[in-house]
Amino acid sequence: MRHKRRGEPIAPVVQWIEFRIPVPTIGVRLPTGVLLFAMKTVILDGHLANPGDLSWESLQTFGELTVYPRTEPSDVVSRCAGAEAVAVQNKVMKEQAAKDQKEYDEKIQEASGIISEISGRVKEVKVKYERLNRLTYKFATDYYPLSDHNEDMAMKFMAKAYSFTDEEKEYILQNYKELLSTSDE
Repeated sequence: MRHKRRGEPIAPVVQWIEFRIPVPTIGVRLPTGVLLFAMKTVILDGHLANPGDLSWESLQTFGELTVYPRTEPSDVVSRCAGAEAVAVQNKVMKEQAAKDQKEYDEKIQEASGIISEISGRVKEVKVKYERLNRLTYKFATDYYPLSDHNEDMAMKFMAKAYSFTDEEKEYILQNYKELLSTSDE
């Protein structure tokens, strides 16, 4: 595609432009034809974007331009160092980006599953804790006073009314006295 007017950039030359941000995997894609001024631009695979029939002059008007005919994946980081815009048309790099995106999506899916599992367990613990507190309150306010403050007798009566484990029984016996002291005040 040739210039419509002299000095106008050739739109198909750059498929997308990535602004480098300190986090290396994040980029902002701008549509072709966005005007960029006074920046260092790197084109990593110039032979794909321009096999030789077009001029790079129009892109040079926006700042420093470096065009590499071909770039191996191992050279990408060093060639992009200091660049504010990077044009990429490398099939290998696009495939790697797609692979990385797929891996990222899988990790997000796995993390969502873990979060769901943890949420379920937290809810389960919360329900058990609330039940223990209700049983402790019931013991302190009903069973213990009705048994003339005899722990063993109160626990036997309560065990007939509610089924609970030895751990729950131990929790009740350790914590009911706190409820008694707060209700006396």
